[in-house]
Amino acid sequence: MRHSAQKQIFIAITGPEYWCENLAKQMLRKGTNCIILRRRPGNFLRYLSWLAYFFYKTSQYDILHVMFPTSAIKTLKAARLKHIRVVCHWIGSDVLKLKDEKRRKEFFKAYPDWKLTHLAASKPLSDELAQYGINAEVFPNITDKVIAKPEPLPKTPGVLSYWTDKRADFFNASIVLDLAKCFPNIPFRVVGATGKGLSKPPNVRFLGHLENMSEVFRQTTVYIRLVPHDGASMMVAESLARGRYVLYSLPFPCCEKATELNECKEKLATLLRKKELNFSGAEFVRTRFNPEKNIMKLIKMYKGII
Repeated sequence: MRHSAQKQIFIAITGPEYWCENLAKQMLRKGTNCIILRRRPGNFLRYLSWLAYFFYKTSQYDILHVMFPTSAIKTLKAARLKHIRVVCHWIGSDVLKLKDEKRRKEFFKAYPDWKLTHLAASKPLSDELAQYGINAEVFPNITDKVIAKPEPLPKTPGVLSYWTDKRADFFNASIVLDLAKCFPNIPFRVVGATGKGLSKPPNVRFLGHLENMSEVFRQTTVYIRLVPHDGASMMVAESLARGRYVLYSLPFPCCEKATELNECKEKLATLLRKKELNFSGAEFVRTRFNPEKNIMKLIKMYKGII
């Protein structure tokens, strides 16, 4: 086989553009041949054209790495026809889609499960997948954007949160705003949202979309993320990387877990009194999100399944 003779493997990647580009960049740095497949179109005639493109491109490759598998049912069916090995990389809301019985059945019919290798971006996702009989190894999304570099905490403690205008309820924005009322002398900053239609306390600022978060992180002591479901949050990772504290509704290393208002209030008060950096969080990121280490582990896994 080609990979045996040349000690080289060939990987095709498909899924969300941001994560595909990050993965491809790291693979190319290690000399691994890879290609990002363009997304499947919805139009049937265009789909036939895409199918020919898919068969041509994957004829040169050993493995198809699929991110967001539940949105790639037809891609998985095409891979089955092509007899190409598949790695399904679950990264967040793709797992939520398995709750829909129809989508779940379509996924399990798309490709023989014994030929699939599953990865999950976090332990909670892996646990959730296990409920559907999917055994997924915990494997973080590969990125070189998160670098462990602790920065001094601000002289004036500050709180950071994130949500979008359309998903304020999902991020429990009401609890964050109630916390701001409980700590009227602490500045609360919210990125992503404009605050349109919300009644906000005077110590809350909505910053909308920001390209550069450096200054906001410098003003932050605690990042709050209160969600019912999550993948591997890059905001959590970046907060830890900078030595910040995180109040999180889900279990995650080096974070404080809380969901209800009173519990959040109590734990936030403790975190805001911190004078030392969250060095354990930064060290966790240094180890867990090390792109060099993770890409070598992934390449070793690829070689083990072809």
